Amino acid sequence: MSWYNQDDKEIIDPDKPFVSCDEDYELDYIVDILVERWGVDRYSAERAVENCCNKVQPPRPRDEFLECLRDELGL
Repeated sequence: MSWYNQDDKEIIDPDKPFVSCDEDYELDYIVDILVERWGVDRYSAERAVENCCNKVQPPRPRDEFLECLRDELGL
């Protein structure tokens, strides 16, 4: 299941294009994707997500958040 599909199950329409750093299920899912699909170790994934939650100001557009993750992880 993609990140978008998971998010669709959990949140309302206006929130879809954004990442919520207040929703643990979403952050856990992002970390899992980084580990499983991007081949990042869990500690690095968790740190990158935490750093991007601090760097990208709310509302956090998905594309900006993903770009931050790539920068944080050197991808």
